Amino acid sequence: MFKNHREWEISNRLDKKRRKAIGKVRQAVLSGKIIKPEKCSQCNDNKGRIEGHHPDYKKPLAIIWLCRFCHRKMHVEINRTKKQLTLAITELTKNS
Repeated sequence: MFKNHREWEISNRLDKKRRKAIGKVRQAVLSGKIIKPEKCSQCNDNKGRIEGHHPDYKKPLAIIWLCRFCHRKMHVEINRTKKQLTLAITELTKNS
């Protein structure tokens, strides 16, 4: 799964930040500090479950509310961009 211990450490650290951010949003919604919308901010659909997306775990209450489909679509795009950047950096370092 992980290539080395360093990858595991990074993943584990991100997972802790993710869980902490989710917990803060949950508390904010339960206390009424944040009102969870009934519609997706991308497609404006209100038929499915609305989920919070965290662009930055350092800002846990800055969330984008998305339906399940748009949330998955966003993560696919994020992962595609990360892979493209990694490939570009690899090519640049090879040619240096």
